[in-house]
Amino acid sequence: MKKIRILIFTTVLSIAAFSFLKPNNPQIQITNRLGETTEHLLQSVNNWEKELNQPWENHKMHYDTLRDLYKSIETYVSYRYPELEKSLNGGPVPSITIDVTKLHKDEPSGLQVIEEILGEESPIDTQELKNELAFLRVNVLKLQKSLIQFPLKVWEVFDANHQSISRMMSLGLTGFDSPVFLRSIRDSRIIIEYAQKDLQLFQNWGNPTLFNSLIQQLENAQSVLTSETEFEDLDRVNFYRNYLIPIQKNLRTWHFSTEYETYEESGTLPRAIQSKALHLFDTNYLNPFFTMRGTPSNISKEQIKLGQILFFDPILSKSLEMSCASCHLPERAFSDGKITSIPKELDGKARNAPGLVNTAFQGNFFWDLKSKDLNNQIMHVFEHANEFNTSPEEITQKLKQSKEYKVLFKKAFSSFEEPISVGNIKSALEVYVRSLNALNAPFDRYLRSETDAIAPEVINGANIFLGKAACATCHFAPVFNGFVPPHYGESEGEIIGVLDRPNGNQVDADLGRFHLFERNYPNADFIKGMFKTPGVRNIQYTAPYMHNGAFNTLEEVMEFYNHGGALGKGLDWPQQTLASDSLNLSKNEINDVIAFMKSLADTTNTQQKACPLPQFPNKKWNRRTWGGTY
Repeated sequence: MKKIRILIFTTVLSIAAFSFLKPNNPQIQITNRLGETTEHLLQSVNNWEKELNQPWENHKMHYDTLRDLYKSIETYVSYRYPELEKSLNGGPVPSITIDVTKLHKDEPSGLQVIEEILGEESPIDTQELKNELAFLRVNVLKLQKSLIQFPLKVWEVFDANHQSISRMMSLGLTGFDSPVFLRSIRDSRIIIEYAQKDLQLFQNWGNPTLFNSLIQQLENAQSVLTSETEFEDLDRVNFYRNYLIPIQKNLRTWHFSTEYETYEESGTLPRAIQSKALHLFDTNYLNPFFTMRGTPSNISKEQIKLGQILFFDPILSKSLEMSCASCHLPERAFSDGKITSIPKELDGKARNAPGLVNTAFQGNFFWDLKSKDLNNQIMHVFEHANEFNTSPEEITQKLKQSKEYKVLFKKAFSSFEEPISVGNIKSALEVYVRSLNALNAPFDRYLRSETDAIAPEVINGANIFLGKAACATCHFAPVFNGFVPPHYGESEGEIIGVLDRPNGNQVDADLGRFHLFERNYPNADFIKGMFKTPGVRNIQYTAPYMHNGAFNTLEEVMEFYNHGGALGKGLDWPQQTLASDSLNLSKNEINDVIAFMKSLADTTNTQQKACPLPQFPNKKWNRRTWGGTY
């Protein structure tokens, strides 16, 4: 009874608080709308709870009402409160929280979980549904309280709507957040409708020509997303190219014309998205140094050049034969073409070397996602017995013996009294790897309307990748890896049940992320076989595929997914996060998807020419070669 009184008091207080937000300017009008919508959400939850024993059709009606309401405000929820967004509409799979070395299993909640409950073939579990509705109410109340305490600012309205279009392209229209009912088109129409309504309030601001064009573009986009359009029938490539990207470009340039501040100018925390980038497929949309430890504000060309030389110099290894380039060859998009870089007999958990192009756009490193720090990954290579097999101190002492390296380090780190240090060695290597970015592939140029020259099978393959085949629900645009939009705080791992060989009947023995916790958390079955979702850009250069290098061709990879992973092949792998249903892709459709992935190839500025290595007093060391001989 006490809880009910508290809830009633909180709701009354919320209504009263919102009534004091006078609609004397656009952002306050929008904030008021958000408050009213949260009230409708709470009422809708209450109405549903009174009808838990009704037919399935009634449940679906209640669900659609809730989801429509949520989608009308998701733009600002996602922008301001990503953790609340996850609770309100996160994926229906458990996530993990790591406290030092202890792992906590976080059960999912929200609209996607409710969608999964309703989508079950068996009778609806009304108790589970009741629990989810209770969680939903708690989180809506949290949202309501936050909106009252922190009303929207003008620049946030502009930036949030720009980000919501990016979210739509990378998550919404792919089916990521409505995998059962595939409401992507309906959801997106609601988001665009409210973007138009909210931005219309600013009709006398900024450049009027840009503004009028923007409003017309939003209206045109809504007309494409009709209720008659089926999920698989939407031409996403056309919609992105001719509607959503132009909307983003116009919104950004109109925002600039209002002379209101951008995200960076507001003095808030750093973020992955760069405010001067016009749209999701802008080559500068993501900041390659966002996930770098510390505050990388003074990165220089001299540091990147030093990192390049260190990357190809086998002086870093004890044997003087191995360099970073031994396992990351420029001509193979910085992979090595081997099944595993270290032979399995030397290291039982040896894994395939991933390509390094676009490595900057990741939140976690290593196949098992064990590091959020590229610096730490470099240290692992230094010390591993089957890699450089040395220590940072030994490397430092060697480099200090070279006059040429002393000059290079002094130019790169001029403010340091002792430029040659462990930290600076790792930093130079890291900024070089982070400079290996290539987001200017033929498909990118087509989406940006810089060219019309693209094959029909590429467009068809892209539409299948973004829609029917659900590839983009794990390989997120624009990088097409597991770097999770729209905030890009982490890289996602998936469990697909990779086989020990393409046509085998046994899941690979490497359990990935589980190995990190099996000693202290042996019951973490839900992460057995979890590996980081790699990127598909430059994929034709990085064979063989998967963490174990077991798949030799893209056709083999596509057939594996087409069957639904390990579960789809009838193997016992209950923790699989990949849907087990067959994708029902034809041979031609598979070929088109492969054609699309190949259209994402870009090696711009990633090819490297050998140059003389710095010399040492030790003549034996001077016989080493660029890139090593390993």
